[in-house]
Amino acid sequence: MFALFKRTKWAGFAGLAASLFLLALIVAACGGGASPTATTAPKATATTAPRPTTTSVAATAIPAPTGSAVTQTGTVEVRVTDAPPQGVSKVVVTASKIEAHRSGSAEEAGWSTIVETPPVFDLVAVTGLEAVLGSSALPEGSYTQVRLSITKVVVTVQGQDKVATVPSDKLRVVGNFQVAANLTTVLTLDFDADKSVVLAGDKVQFLPVVKLLTRAPSDKPEPLKKLPTPTTAPQPTATTAPQPTATTAPQPTATSTVVPAPTPLAGRAPIALGTAGNFVALAKTGISTTGTTSIVGDIGVSPAAATFITGFGLILDASGTFSTSSLVTGKVYAADYTPPTPAKMTTAIGDMETAYTDAAGRTLPDFTELYAGDITGKTLVPGLYKWGTGVLISGGGVTLSGGANDVWIFQIAGNLTVGNGAIVTLGGGAQAKNIFWQVAGQTTLGTTANFKGIILCQTLIAMNTGATLDGRALAQTAVTLDANVVTKPAP
Repeated sequence: MFALFKRTKWAGFAGLAASLFLLALIVAACGGGASPTATTAPKATATTAPRPTTTSVAATAIPAPTGSAVTQTGTVEVRVTDAPPQGVSKVVVTASKIEAHRSGSAEEAGWSTIVETPPVFDLVAVTGLEAVLGSSALPEGSYTQVRLSITKVVVTVQGQDKVATVPSDKLRVVGNFQVAANLTTVLTLDFDADKSVVLAGDKVQFLPVVKLLTRAPSDKPEPLKKLPTPTTAPQPTATTAPQPTATTAPQPTATSTVVPAPTPLAGRAPIALGTAGNFVALAKTGISTTGTTSIVGDIGVSPAAATFITGFGLILDASGTFSTSSLVTGKVYAADYTPPTPAKMTTAIGDMETAYTDAAGRTLPDFTELYAGDITGKTLVPGLYKWGTGVLISGGGVTLSGGANDVWIFQIAGNLTVGNGAIVTLGGGAQAKNIFWQVAGQTTLGTTANFKGIILCQTLIAMNTGATLDGRALAQTAVTLDANVVTKPAP
């Protein structure tokens, strides 16, 4: 019995051992019996190894958005030249910045810097020549003007250096030009020093007369005209700063050809008067005169009737469409005359109001708040002038100096007051038809004043005894006259 039990016990132990051995073989076959350290190490390596690759992919993707945000640019190069001046030996200009204004942009937001610190230049030294002031990359597109910030002008007269007064430290030159990707646009500031420098006794004024010359964008910019050398163009004194270096204005080779001066762009466009330009005096509420007035040109009122044209001794024409007067070399129209006169007058008044709005809405003025509104005794170059106040021209008068096609536009937020005996003098071929006075307040011409230009007034135009006007009086209220001479401007 004991022997049988002993055999059975050992047989059970043997079976159990065999079962455990078989189980171990199964676990080993499934990978469960190996050392955890040996199998885990490779797995950690395998899962962490790809991570640098993932980071590397993200890094290589960074330039993509940067490249897509880059705006295409072109190069703008600014040069300077001058016409021969008279009576001065140097006109040394120091500027702090040259900028360009992009079309369609807001006033200040639209400016881009071309040259941060341009070299000092002598207008006499670049007479008939060209010097480079600098260049820069600008976004491609259309641009409407260039702004030169002037900090100092020294004029040498009879061997003496005189610091000139400058009416505005911001010189704006209007002209459209294009900047194209990967091409160069050359701009030239063409000064006229002879007209820009005004000598008055011991005083010197610098009133810049300058045109913007432009060339189309090109991959081969035209070479410079021959540049001045130390023997032909003395350097300014050490106090004014050195001339441009050879790196900014390279000398052309002996075989270089002189480039013809490009055609200047047109300046500011005149104000379109429409049918209002058919009248020398036009008003909405009335035109009156006392004394012996002489008018050359047509006059008219609307919506006022003919009874609001007083002092003229009107004689109605048989047609009923207009009247005549011994004081008017022309015709007199009113809103209550026989058709088609009413429609004619309505159109003329509408055109007058449109012209006023155009003049008042011109942007990017060349001069703002000049001389605090008192322009007596000054010489004004063509351009757009803007005042937030009134403007005064007292007995000393004012001179408008420019060419026959140049345009002056004066934006006046207050009254225009012209003193007794004051004269508006036109120089250099300037014409009254190209001078526009947009006045938000009242316009008053003093006794015997001699005025020129087109007056676009939102209220009353009052001409005192003996005052003369070469131009047009276009008022949105009334025109009052007193023994005046009013003549339509030459066409």
